[in-house]
Amino acid sequence: MEVATLEIKEETSMGNAQEQPSERVVLWLKPFHQLDRHVKALESCVIVVLMSAMLLLGTTQILLWNLFHQGQGWIDPCLRHLVLWTAMIGGTMATSADRHLNMDVLPRLLSPRVKKITDILVDLAAALVVGILAAVTVVFVRQEAASGGMAGFLNLARWQVQLILPVAFTVMSGRFLLSALDNLSSIFSPEGEAQ
Repeated sequence: MEVATLEIKEETSMGNAQEQPSERVVLWLKPFHQLDRHVKALESCVIVVLMSAMLLLGTTQILLWNLFHQGQGWIDPCLRHLVLWTAMIGGTMATSADRHLNMDVLPRLLSPRVKKITDILVDLAAALVVGILAAVTVVFVRQEAASGGMAGFLNLARWQVQLILPVAFTVMSGRFLLSALDNLSSIFSPEGEAQ
């Protein structure tokens, strides 16, 4: 079975375009890969801002306590929420780089084709589980919105700072699904059929 594919070119850190022959993409998946690249760029910027803010606020709070024996009450709740955001965005970045938790004992013993099939099944299962988590966190955020609790800083409601939960889980689920579709397309590519 012949599948229309397109070679992806990834930018290296030096700015040179390099062909990745192992990364073949079905043509209709190209817009999803472009969207994923934009989301990756946004994640990188946001994680830098979050880490900088955590460092600045944490240092400020320590200095205030050491110098004036008092701190700002809003900094601690803000730092807690920044940790949540950093963890969730870090999780999406780990999923993007395929650096999430996994067990590599069995795949080392499998043939490349069987490994691809196993990868597809694992990615689909992960997409399903993380998709369920996304749905559950939507319910959670709605309940938080109904309760009307405040986050304790910048006059934000708790549900507003917890929006990262369904967003991050949705991004992770989409990436697992995209990975499964990529692996599926590689099985039907000329290189995949030869294995």
